[in-house]
Amino acid sequence: MAFSSNRVDLSDKEEQPRHFYWSWLVRISLVVAAVIITQYLAPEGVGSGIPQLKAVLAGEVELEAFLSERVFAGKILATICALGAGLPIGREGPFIHLAAAVAAILRMRVFKGEISKRRLLCAGAAVGIAACMGSAVGGTLFSIEVTSITFIVSYYWSTFSAAIIALVINAGLQKLLTMIGIVPLFSVAFTDVNAEGFLIHDFIIMSFIGLCCGFLGPLYVHTHAKFVQFRRFLKHKYYPNLPIFLTSQITTAIILTTTYCLFCFLMGGALTVPQRLLLNDLLTPGELPKIWAEGFREEIQLPLLAATVFLFSIAFCTIRIPAGIFASMFVCGASIGRFVGLITGRFHLELLPGTSPGERLACFALVGGAGMTSSVTQTFSAGIIAYGLTGLDGLLMPVLLVTLISCGIAMQLSHNIYDSSCILRHIPLLLVPSNHHALEITAESLMTPVDGLMIDNAVGLKVGQGKKLLNDIDPHAPIPVVHSAGNPLLLGSMSHRMLKLVLDACERVGRQEISTQEEAVIPLVDQCPLIVNKDANLQKIAFLFHTLRAESAFVVDFGIAIGTITRGQLIDYQNENFYLY
Repeated sequence: MAFSSNRVDLSDKEEQPRHFYWSWLVRISLVVAAVIITQYLAPEGVGSGIPQLKAVLAGEVELEAFLSERVFAGKILATICALGAGLPIGREGPFIHLAAAVAAILRMRVFKGEISKRRLLCAGAAVGIAACMGSAVGGTLFSIEVTSITFIVSYYWSTFSAAIIALVINAGLQKLLTMIGIVPLFSVAFTDVNAEGFLIHDFIIMSFIGLCCGFLGPLYVHTHAKFVQFRRFLKHKYYPNLPIFLTSQITTAIILTTTYCLFCFLMGGALTVPQRLLLNDLLTPGELPKIWAEGFREEIQLPLLAATVFLFSIAFCTIRIPAGIFASMFVCGASIGRFVGLITGRFHLELLPGTSPGERLACFALVGGAGMTSSVTQTFSAGIIAYGLTGLDGLLMPVLLVTLISCGIAMQLSHNIYDSSCILRHIPLLLVPSNHHALEITAESLMTPVDGLMIDNAVGLKVGQGKKLLNDIDPHAPIPVVHSAGNPLLLGSMSHRMLKLVLDACERVGRQEISTQEEAVIPLVDQCPLIVNKDANLQKIAFLFHTLRAESAFVVDFGIAIGTITRGQLIDYQNENFYLY
């Protein structure tokens, strides 16, 4: 949970350089501390942690250190420093990682492994977002949408219960801290909004906001990927020829933070406000704080703020600190929404009848924030979370409308930011493609042809032929056992490891030939291998591999083995053709 602090008065021009110097010094110190803690104490805690958690829940990898006590302690400290520096980053990802780490630690220390690991991790992910954003329903849906490719329905009760408990504790702490003068984040003060009073042009303008966010989200994902690739290009081409102090993570963090602080100081106004306070300002139904009047006009500050958060959040998400993108994208979208509301207000349109001008701008900011966040993460739960900030039923329909439009457009143009991070970080996570083009790609176009590399069940296999099979076939691909060379009907398969064991045993006893019909060999043959028809599409194949956690499959044509597909092949194809995902 994050809370606001007192604002610094920058109206005295003579005091501004001193404020800038101390602000820069504090931010640099906190960012450097976050980098050092992450680099040396918790290197697995870089970024949000959601892509790695998604891979763990999918059963693709076992990242024991990722959910360890060491990473938990290190990420807490690094997250405090990174958020305290006022950078344009979110905290939902680190909170989800921390909550999942708590769940994993409790499972091993308290429950001794008796409770399902996946059940607890799903609950932990929901707790993280519920504690951050104050929405149990949104947290549960976000956990399902972001961290799970497939969700076991029986886990829903425990996941939702954990999110409700987190919400109750969060609300109690907010009340307690409000009593002692600390204002909680998202202290939104909307009056009631009547949904029946919305006019047709209200929905047209809100749909326009959803349309803009729908295109900006994929642009953000694409720009992030290109920036990561550019940094890797510099690292491999130029960094080896430069002194190490110029290429270290600490130097990169100092340069980025200095650039951000200097740009915000020169622009002034809203850009000097820490991100944790910007959301309160943008969602304020009344007049904006005095500091906004010290910069450019509001019509200029709002798009400038959106562009600044858009670009610098990408930059800071690529350095070695804990960082999410939910809050920063909400600020970016809220700026866009409030800007659209401000411009349309200049035409004296009667928008959102029954609301004051300030409330109208806050409503547009809310739907803009929901639309942008939904577009980047491609989650419908972003709209539910945004609705939960106000709790007003009148805003549910416009928020969900914008969320639906922006998320729908984004899904057709790119994958979400978390799947993109999986691909960029080479996390071996097999995704299920959602693009309609994936339906046109068949198993026959993906497979590696058998080309006669098989075990003949009728005549057996000579040791020399077996060694050739081991050399010619991918070690991860199964070796087909067929009825005969003339009738290659698939009967089963044998793994590389099993065939090597059989060949080694034959060499030890001096045998030159083996038969798959021998009593000692039959148990080593998998008589029920996974098979897919040659016309099966990529979406179906990826879903089968993910659901069954299969490593390989045969491609058949009327029962005859014509090729093989491995998980590694699908992941490589996914990384090379990620536009399909």
